[in-house]
Amino acid sequence: MEERIEMSKREIERLKVLEWIKEGAISQRQGAVVLGLTMRQVRRLMRRYEREGVAGVVSRRCGRPSNRRVGQAGRKAVVAFVRSR
Repeated sequence: MEERIEMSKREIERLKVLEWIKEGAISQRQGAVVLGLTMRQVRRLMRRYEREGVAGVVSRRCGRPSNRRVGQAGRKAVVAFVRSR
């Protein structure tokens, strides 16, 4: 059974540009301009794409909670405060 990979529109655009770079249609410098990234970031993306394939383009944060998320205790305290008013 094949693994399903979900991608955002931004990640799909990145994949297209990385394919163009891989095919030699555009340079890494031109790809960096199109994506709004630095040359170093494009080189890192290319290495990951070549090593891992399409899965290498997908964000590692996908499916994980935000670093700014309020904990369960904080949430209960806020709800209790609002209800008391």
